[in-house]
Amino acid sequence: MHDIADFGLLLDETPAPAPARQRTWLPWSAAVVLVAVLVAVLLLRSPSKPAAAHAVRFQFSVANTFDSIFALSPDGRRLAYTADRPDGRSQLWVRSLDSLEAKVLPGTENAGGLFWSSDSHFIAFSAKGKLKKIDISGGPPLDVCDLKSAGDPANERPGIIPGIRGGSWSREGTMVFGSDNILFRVPAEGGTASPLTALDPGWRETYHARPVFLRDGRHFLYLRASSTPGNSGTYVGSVNAKIEEQGRQRLIGGQIGVGYVASDDRGPEYLVFLRNDVLMAQTA
Repeated sequence: MHDIADFGLLLDETPAPAPARQRTWLPWSAAVVLVAVLVAVLLLRSPSKPAAAHAVRFQFSVANTFDSIFALSPDGRRLAYTADRPDGRSQLWVRSLDSLEAKVLPGTENAGGLFWSSDSHFIAFSAKGKLKKIDISGGPPLDVCDLKSAGDPANERPGIIPGIRGGSWSREGTMVFGSDNILFRVPAEGGTASPLTALDPGWRETYHARPVFLRDGRHFLYLRASSTPGNSGTYVGSVNAKIEEQGRQRLIGGQIGVGYVASDDRGPEYLVFLRNDVLMAQTA
């Protein structure tokens, strides 16, 4: 992979499309669906050898209420999402993209903030003030950490059940997630979450969220949102850096964040992001 700073320069040099006479804003939910489709396509491509053909059915419908919380597995073969059961209780479902059938994962009521393990075997989610994980092949969900102790150690907001704003799970077994407006890290096997970032009042920052691990398992991309538009964007962080040492070079502007795709250890890497209402993919 190129140096991430060089990659940032490449992004800055990417020509923006000419403004259309009339432009319709692409809703974020639609953008996420397009990212999911694009990620699935990119993951099935390999420059070194032809990828095995896999049947993919993108028709998606549920008889019950769809909550618009979903995540595509890193291997591009499964979709996790939350939806209401017939009794009205929201629960976590998983559907393979080579099937039109979905299965519910027991014990995942009111799940939110979904993200997958790097091997696509587990799903992490927030529920009842905790970060949890569940094996999609079966078994009950397991607690990873207490979100109240992570985002609100003094429990100064009783009655408020904290959730997460995105997360990522490295091959080395580390989770990074957004909670209480900043980022935390925690071992995937469980433990106490520790802060990775802090809001900068001088930059008028409002929250940090949506971390995405890079291939090396140490660095990650994340969103720093600010009430000053010029400060909002995607930045690079490290699980080995102290809070005050996290990178301050903005790679991409905006308040949406990015998707990251790496097909394998030697294959190409991509960032997927919105620019001027256009969904784009940029190689690293």
